[in-house]
Amino acid sequence: MADLLKGGALELARVLETRVKEQPDRFALLSLKFPADANPVYLEHTLAGLKAAAVGSDLKLQVCRKAFAESPGPCGRAIADLLGSIEDPLPGDAVRILDWIATKHEDPASEAWKKDAGRAQPYDIHMNGINTTRGQAADAVRDLILTDSAYIPRFEPTIERMIQDRSAAVLSCVAGTLRAVAYHDRTLGMRLFRSMNLAEDRLLATHHVCEFIRSGLRDSFPALQPIVERMLRSSAPEVREAGARMASLAALDHEVAAYLVSEALRGDQSQRLGVAQVAAANIGVSECRAWCEAKLTVLFDDCVAEVRKEAASCFSRISQPLDSYDKLIAAFCDSSEFADSAFWLLRALENSRERLPGMTCMVCERILDRSSEAQDIGTGRYADVLTVAKLIFRTYQQHQNDEWGSRSLDLIDSLCLARRPEAVGEFEQFDR
Repeated sequence: MADLLKGGALELARVLETRVKEQPDRFALLSLKFPADANPVYLEHTLAGLKAAAVGSDLKLQVCRKAFAESPGPCGRAIADLLGSIEDPLPGDAVRILDWIATKHEDPASEAWKKDAGRAQPYDIHMNGINTTRGQAADAVRDLILTDSAYIPRFEPTIERMIQDRSAAVLSCVAGTLRAVAYHDRTLGMRLFRSMNLAEDRLLATHHVCEFIRSGLRDSFPALQPIVERMLRSSAPEVREAGARMASLAALDHEVAAYLVSEALRGDQSQRLGVAQVAAANIGVSECRAWCEAKLTVLFDDCVAEVRKEAASCFSRISQPLDSYDKLIAAFCDSSEFADSAFWLLRALENSRERLPGMTCMVCERILDRSSEAQDIGTGRYADVLTVAKLIFRTYQQHQNDEWGSRSLDLIDSLCLARRPEAVGEFEQFDR
């Protein structure tokens, strides 16, 4: 019977990694004397311990060379991780080691994310990718190129092979490498991206692919337009959602992309959600405001609650004076989502340090119309009513000489006649 109190090679290797971090020079030199037939887990954890260690690059490279010569398979990920962290320019043999790991290592042999696709929890292609050896090598090349553009010509032949990887998970990491290339050389990055193996539709919704497309929409939309169209019309809902986001972002700079947004607004829930995300996120950008308001006004009344809620979150993104958003506020007050998402607007009004818009009265009226003290105390909406009372008095103070002043007084009277405790507290503050 096995003794559960005794550890094996893995447990011992973890202890070794701790010691490497404490005395990196000593244990790095010791690792160079490990027998070639020793369990590769020891070298693997030595490499991991050296990543952040304050030792010379030459010593780190020696350990990498030994690990690659003796155990390139088991140690591949740790070698790539360490090489990608070295700040000094890598010698040619280290570049060739990364090339092999990034393009010829057998891991992954299959697409684990496809096996996870039927589970209750959503699968993540990119998370799968960063936990593979070739994916880790792609990240290492990315980090090196971001640090020093001189690595681009050194790794260009490697990247040409990386973009044809058979694994979508790995390609989701390779897209990050292309973003690093494009950071220094947009033309080359775009050429490589357009040559990339994008056969798997779901790859188009992964983080680095979406970010590469997003960053190129303003200057390179014609080149990316077919991909955005494909995303919008994909059979996968997460890709359609991402496609609608890309189409909407493109439309902010290019009128020619308007047809894609129209298609998304006529489309399914995921497509409309993508439009809502962009409209809500950009409502505070002055040059985007007209476009965003037009879309949000429609989406406040969408037939799907998730889309409506996303649209209503726009009020959390407004940093400008709210009195210039009267039409948007009025549309929201009259929408089907107001009853469930008024807190976004209330919070924006409450946190505003500017003069409140007179339209605040309409917001308060709508909330009071749907509430009563008996049903609201003990619920989240009771907090809404407390906020409403504060806003009514504040609006009255700021609008005493216009039409909104008398309307505010009417609301204060209503609170008092209803014997709302919130009004009493605000009267005391107001008298001070």
